[in-house]
Amino acid sequence: MAISGKHIAIAATAAAVAGLGVAAAWPPLGLAQPSEGEVRVTGILALASPNTQDGDVPLPDRQVTLRLGGQDLGSDTTRLDGRFHLVAPRPGAYQICWTVGASKGCGERFNALPPAISARIVRVRLERPFVHGKVLNEDSRPCWLADDFFGIDASTVVEGGGARTRPNTQGHYVLVGPAPGTFAVTARCEGAVVARRVTLGTGPTVQDIPLGGRSPRFAGLAARVSGRGVVRADPGATLDLAATLGPSSASSAPILWRLPGPENGTLSGGNGPTQTWTLPAARGLRTAYALARDGQGNFGYKRFEIRVGPAEVTLSGRVVEEESGTPIPGAAVTLGSGGAARSDANGWFSFTTAERSDDRYVVNITHPGHALLSRIAAGSAVGATYEMIRAQVSRSPADQPIAVTDRESAGPCGPAGADNRPPPRLSSPKVLRDDPPTPEQARADAILVRRLLEPRPCDRRGAEIRLPANALLDQAGNPARGTVRTALTTFNPERRAIPGDYRATDTAGRPTELESFGAIHVDLLDDATGQPLRIRPGAVADVRIPVPPSKTTPPASIPMWSYDEATGFWKEEGTARLQTTSQGSFYAGQTSHFSSLNMDVAGNDPAHATCVRFELDPRLNAWSDLVVRAYVSYGGSSVQVKETPIDSARYHAIYRIPFATGTPNTLRLELRGKADGHEVILLSNVIDTDARPKMTGMNLWPPLPLRRVRRGGHADPTRGRGAQLGRSRRRRSAGVPHRAERRL
Repeated sequence: MAISGKHIAIAATAAAVAGLGVAAAWPPLGLAQPSEGEVRVTGILALASPNTQDGDVPLPDRQVTLRLGGQDLGSDTTRLDGRFHLVAPRPGAYQICWTVGASKGCGERFNALPPAISARIVRVRLERPFVHGKVLNEDSRPCWLADDFFGIDASTVVEGGGARTRPNTQGHYVLVGPAPGTFAVTARCEGAVVARRVTLGTGPTVQDIPLGGRSPRFAGLAARVSGRGVVRADPGATLDLAATLGPSSASSAPILWRLPGPENGTLSGGNGPTQTWTLPAARGLRTAYALARDGQGNFGYKRFEIRVGPAEVTLSGRVVEEESGTPIPGAAVTLGSGGAARSDANGWFSFTTAERSDDRYVVNITHPGHALLSRIAAGSAVGATYEMIRAQVSRSPADQPIAVTDRESAGPCGPAGADNRPPPRLSSPKVLRDDPPTPEQARADAILVRRLLEPRPCDRRGAEIRLPANALLDQAGNPARGTVRTALTTFNPERRAIPGDYRATDTAGRPTELESFGAIHVDLLDDATGQPLRIRPGAVADVRIPVPPSKTTPPASIPMWSYDEATGFWKEEGTARLQTTSQGSFYAGQTSHFSSLNMDVAGNDPAHATCVRFELDPRLNAWSDLVVRAYVSYGGSSVQVKETPIDSARYHAIYRIPFATGTPNTLRLELRGKADGHEVILLSNVIDTDARPKMTGMNLWPPLPLRRVRRGGHADPTRGRGAQLGRSRRRRSAGVPHRAERRL
C-alpha cells in the first residue's frame, strides 16, 4: 500500500507514543556528517508507560534543553501534545535533557544533521510517586481547544497537593510533586470544576476525573432562500442560515459563526442559531463555519458549503472495473434522456447540465461486456467512482432459438473466483449509538454484529433467458441476420445495488419503493455492427431469475418491473410466478422487450420509513475509489444493498429504510476504498434504525438540504435493456434521516 511521507511520519509518531519501541537515536552515530549549518530538532517528551494501557504519556509544559558535550545550547517548553522544537547551531551528537519535578535526566544521543532531525520519543522516568489519570467528558473527549480562527484557547488545569499541571491532548495528566498522603485533585476547564480525593502512596496512583457534559452536536446546518432549502445560490444572494443542535446537546449553547475570508461574503446575526449570509458577487464554492460552545469545556464544529454561480449541476467521476479497479476508457455516460459524455483513457468523465426542479439526475453508464450502471444524484456529484459489473457474453445464430444461462458474470458473487469473503478490514465493526451503551446493550450489540457479519455462502445460480428463432429485429425494423451477441448479468441485490435507487411507479402511477427478489440486465446486439437489437412485435422472451436464499417465504407471484433509463424509475409491467426446482426457487415471467428487469415487492408507507445522513471525515480522502455500501436488513434476515459513490460533497444520505415494522431493522454502512488496486473495508458501522428517532415529516423522498434526514454517521468509491423481477409489496419504505448522522 502506498503511503505518503506525511502519513508515514504520523504513523511513526503514533507508534512511538503507543510505546512500540521506536528507537530514540537516529540516524546511527558514526555516519558521515556535514560540518556546517543549523539543524532543527523536534521530538516528544513522554512519561514512560506508567502502568497504563495507553503507552507513553506525552508531557506538556515541561522544560527541555539541547545538550552537546555537557553544554546546554538551547531550551524549549513542550506543547500540549508533548512536542518540542529546538535549533542546534551545528551538526553533532546531541542529547535532549529534561526536568520534571525533582527528577532530571537525558535521552539517548543522536546525530543532528542539517537541515532537520527528529529525536522522536524522549522518555521520562520519575523517581518519586505521582498521580496520573484522564480528564474526559461523557464523550471521552478531553477539554482543550486552541483555535485562532474562532479566537478560542481553552485547556484543562489539574491541581492537588500543592502541584499543578495540564492534561495533554488525549486528556491524560501527570501530577508530579505532591507528598504521599490524602488530598483533593481538582480539574477545571472553562466553567466546569470537578474534584476527587486521592491517596498517594509510594508508587504511581491512578485517578481519573470525569469532567461531565457532552460535546454539542449539530443535528443540521442548512441554507434557505425564501423558505426553500438550497445548495446553490446566485452571486450576491442573501441566505438564511440555520443551525440545529441535537437533543443531547445544551439547547442554549451559543453558536459562533465565521467565514474563512472576505471572499466568502459577510455574516450577521450574533451568536445565535441563525445568520444572514450575504454572498459575494464572484462565482465559486463558499464556506461558512459554526462552533457551538457550552461554556463547560465542550465544543462542536460544523461546516457548510454552497456553490455560488449559475443554475448548473456538474457530474463527474471515474468509471472502473469492479474486479480490478482499472479504469474503463470509452464508457458511454448519459444523463437521463439528454446530455452525454465518454470516459477518457483514465476512466474519467465530466459534464455540466441545467438544474432540475426535482433535484433528480439519472447517471447511466454503459460499456460493451458490462451491465448497465445507473445511479441517481440529487445535485452536483464531483469525483465519484463508478464500479461496473462484468457481464457474461455469448453468441447465437439469429435464425435459431436463443437460450442463455448466466454462469460466468460477476453479478451474483463478484469477481471471478471470489469465495464471498469480504476484503480486509482496517477497523472492527461497531454499533453506533448516541449514548454510551449499557452493559445489556453492549451484549446485544455484540450479538448483532456477529449475526450481521456471519459469512454467507454465495448463491452462484444465474438467470436464464429464452427467445424463439427469428425473434429479433435490427434498428431499421428488419429481421436480424448473422450472429446475435448476448451480454447477460444477474444482479444480486444482497451484494450490489441494482440500477436506480429502488424507486418505482406501479400500474396506477403511484410512486413506490421496491424490495428486490432478483434482477437482470440483457444486451442483445448485432455481433458484426454492435448495434442493438429488439424483440419483434408479437414475440416474447421467457425469463427465469433465482430467488435469493435469504427470501425464506417468497410469494407465489410477484410483479415484474422494467427500468426506465430516462427517469431512473422502475415501471410495473407484468407478473412472474414462483417455480420450485431441484436447483432452488426461481421467478419465471415473460417480457416483450429487454431493459433491466426486476422481480420486486413495493411499498410506500411513510409511517414505517426513515433514512440516514452521514458525513465523511476529510482524513479519508487519501483513499481512492471510495464507495459506501448500505446493507439494509428487512425483517432481520433479508438484506438489500444501496450504494452511494463518495464524491467531494460533505454529506450523503441513504433513503427509505424500514422503520418500526414489527421485525428487527438494521443498517450496516460499509466504507470501501482502494490502495494499489486492492480493495479494503475502511469502516463498518451498524445502526439499529428502530432504536433511533424517525425521520421528520412524511415525505419518503425529501428535497435537499436533507434537514429531515436523521443523522447516521460521521467518519474522525453498449446500451441495453435489462429486466428486474420484483415484488410490489406495500412494504414499509424508508424516508430520510435527520439526527441519525454519523461521522464515518
